[in-house]
Amino acid sequence: MQKSRIRLLSELSQNSFATVVEIDHQPSFTLKAAALGLKINKTVSVLHISNNGPICIKVNTSSFMIRAVDAAKIKVIPQ
Repeated sequence: MQKSRIRLLSELSQNSFATVVEIDHQPSFTLKAAALGLKINKTVSVLHISNNGPICIKVNTSSFMIRAVDAAKIKVIPQ
């Protein structure tokens, strides 16, 4: 794994795909995210990004909004 390719989920552009490599957040957030399918080694697609607002992402068949500050704590490798 190349560390130079690792980016934050909040840095991705709209309509892009990435693989989750680390969720650096509180355990309660990590459990809630896992319940929605957001886990390590899962592919995530960014459906919509608003300026300084939430990011709409899709994991498997689940689509949901995530705050930009929370997305900044999720490390991904773009595809």
